[in-house]
Amino acid sequence: MPSQSVAFEVAGTVFEVAPSNLRPNYFPRSKLNLALDARDVDDDRPISISGNPHLFTYILDLHRQYGFVEIPPTVSKDALMQEGLALGLSMSRELIVEEGDTFRQKMGVGRSIVAEDYFQAWTVDQVADWLQGVQQGRFAKYVPRLREQGVDGLALATLVPETLKILGVIEPKTRAALFASIRHEAECRSVTEAAQGQGGTSLAPAEEEEGAEEGNGETEKRRDAAALMLGALFGDGGTSEPFTAGIAQWRSEQGAAISGQEVAASRGDAAEVSEKEAACTTGILVAARLRPVLAGGPDGPAVSLGDFEAVTAMLGTGRGIVVHECGLQRDGKTPKIEHRSFRTHEVIDPTRDEKRVFDIAAPLIDVAVKDSLHSTILCYGQTGSGKTHTVGNLSWRISRHLFSAHSAKLVVFEAFELKGGAKGLLKHDCHVISLHTDCKPELALLEGADGAVRVGGSNAVVAGEGQPLNVSHCMLASSPEMLEQFFREAAGRRASSDTERNAASSRSHAFYRFYIAEATRSDSTVLELPEVLGNGTCVELVDLAGSESNKDCLYHNKLQIKERANINASLQALNSCIQKSAQGASYVPFRADKLTQLLRPCFAKRDTASRVPTVLFIACLSPLASDAQQSIRTMTYTQELAGFKPKATRNAQQMKFREPYVKRLVAAVRTGEIEELRAAIAAAQRAGVTGPERRRAAEAVRMLDARESE
Repeated sequence: MPSQSVAFEVAGTVFEVAPSNLRPNYFPRSKLNLALDARDVDDDRPISISGNPHLFTYILDLHRQYGFVEIPPTVSKDALMQEGLALGLSMSRELIVEEGDTFRQKMGVGRSIVAEDYFQAWTVDQVADWLQGVQQGRFAKYVPRLREQGVDGLALATLVPETLKILGVIEPKTRAALFASIRHEAECRSVTEAAQGQGGTSLAPAEEEEGAEEGNGETEKRRDAAALMLGALFGDGGTSEPFTAGIAQWRSEQGAAISGQEVAASRGDAAEVSEKEAACTTGILVAARLRPVLAGGPDGPAVSLGDFEAVTAMLGTGRGIVVHECGLQRDGKTPKIEHRSFRTHEVIDPTRDEKRVFDIAAPLIDVAVKDSLHSTILCYGQTGSGKTHTVGNLSWRISRHLFSAHSAKLVVFEAFELKGGAKGLLKHDCHVISLHTDCKPELALLEGADGAVRVGGSNAVVAGEGQPLNVSHCMLASSPEMLEQFFREAAGRRASSDTERNAASSRSHAFYRFYIAEATRSDSTVLELPEVLGNGTCVELVDLAGSESNKDCLYHNKLQIKERANINASLQALNSCIQKSAQGASYVPFRADKLTQLLRPCFAKRDTASRVPTVLFIACLSPLASDAQQSIRTMTYTQELAGFKPKATRNAQQMKFREPYVKRLVAAVRTGEIEELRAAIAAAQRAGVTGPERRRAAEAVRMLDARESE
């Protein structure tokens, strides 16, 4: 590359540029660098570049400042983003900052009193050891320079962006990730030490924590969390016996009806056909899967305290889920059971094996291959409800099905996770991370014309028929065994942690995509992967992070509380989209969160030639009574997505509880005795009984008081 300045001509405007400012190592595929490499050294004529001359100065700033640029309010971020991608710059929206934006300050908030207190005793060697292992060695390449400059614990805690630039950490996202890791290490370890009564004593990274709780301590935490909910169900000194007996009686009464529904379903009932047609119209098939009680596993502590099964799977033409909501009446003594019924297209009860789940999903896979479509299988539900288990079993069955039933020769496998729950594309604490390598690099996002975001930015995999697929962040499998291995490795890299409720709770939303493709011959003189052409088929598996109730986060630390808030925020955005789609609203808030942008194709109505849905929504449920509120919430959104309207139900036990108070109010109004009226109203108010009888009694008291005052 020549050392003297060169000129670029953009739409008739000439720009003088120093070649050293184009950063060939940072932007190797930039069209500016490629043009410089291709030109003749002795050619002094301006290099013609297609683009917008009004934005070109900011493109040069992006080169000069390693991908970070400040723009005035008159320049559009979107326009500059598109211009940069068109000129081959690997960039993201976070790197384009408007004047007055506080992003730089936010990015550099690594200095904190907690971090200084925690790291101040660390030596240079301890800092180096910690950096070698944090985030799968993401910062390992900077360790020699930090060690050379003598960065000890106190220096690490007080780093600022300018210092990191001098030390060689040029990329803004890497600096932000390092600051986040420093805060995370200090805050989480400080919380742990405080809980263990160790005060402010800091531990070296290589040392094991002393005084760690034994396994029975974790069991006690789970038991405490279950007791919190069961105490509200049973009351003081209560047991589960009245509830289990009531549920058993209800199931016995419903037994004949369930058997009749199964017989009708085996004959191909007309109601089932109409519901299937409705699913084809919306493009979404909705199923509910109820897992069994795992008394020997995560449900053990709760079951030992008296927790019980309180969800029933209804099969046949009336298929759906019944959640037996247990609790006490307003008097705090009388047990009540409300049988909440929800309908879905398919129900998978605890006795059904994994093959039944795949049989429901198989038509979606077949239509994706036949019609060259994008099909999605999505698992939704609370933490510990069996989502990851379901996705894991589906993955290897899908792998074998693609190669055996559809004679696939090559499958492109794409795996990534979405962490955080920030709203919008401009928030920094929401990231898409590749699961194909241990270093877990972050992937860029680019919003397409349809509003959905493409993972990989301009290098996103495109599923169009006959289009070349970009496989730079994917894996190529030529056999089902290879594909299964790739999935297991990717799933093992997914972020998870022990949340007391679940020993390996998923802390991110995981996406696994299978593209059917074929490889074409590449130029033998070029050492690169062969060109891969897709036929438009994409089968997507989505394992959403579980929603968490207050019971699930009883012993969460500060970081886990923040994770829980992010997860629930993104799931709430998804629930809003479900509600709007079910209502047929003209506007669905897809841009409320990156999760909903990634899932936007799921809610686009599509009509396939085979009249088969292209989206399978599996709601996973826990059967425990202590999880009834979460199950009701999950099934409420699931029923809305299936297009079924909730039915008003009456609770016989509740009506029986109200009956004596209502009779007393009616009798008091009939006799007209003011003292009895007031006593009857007071008793009804204490019991929480409302209705026309209580209103008439109150009106009678007002009339009698008016007469006495006259």
